Amino acid sequence: MSNERLRVVLDPAYANALGVALYCFALCEWNAIYCIQKHQPGYVAKNQSTMAGTVAQKLCSITSKLSETPKKQKWERAAKTFCELVKTERNHLVHAKPATNEDGEQRLFYFDFEWTIERIEDVANKFTKCSIDLSKLYHT
Repeated sequence: MSNERLRVVLDPAYANALGVALYCFALCEWNAIYCIQKHQPGYVAKNQSTMAGTVAQKLCSITSKLSETPKKQKWERAAKTFCELVKTERNHLVHAKPATNEDGEQRLFYFDFEWTIERIEDVANKFTKCSIDLSKLYHT
């Protein structure tokens, strides 16, 4: 077994926050995919490797075409939230650059924005809230 990863000195609490946020986003994204599947049967089988931006666009496209019902507003709101999370927080976290902060700790930065544990946990909460909303829509 290889241990090259151990050369990266990363605070375990920071690594844990990153892992949880990644998992929360993956769950949110799959709830979005299953919402698309609900309106477009066969979508999951044909789109196993679709990227988050494509999923977001597809979800927004589908919800904008729903007939006017009280549920349409809920679908559009959840889709809009997912799209915004993909374009901002998800992309800013996933495409952040690793660097050393002023305290000598390894962190991710998006330009001058440091991804602290608190910020990562906050975005994980946003991913989870959106995921819950999408799951409720899928199951109704």
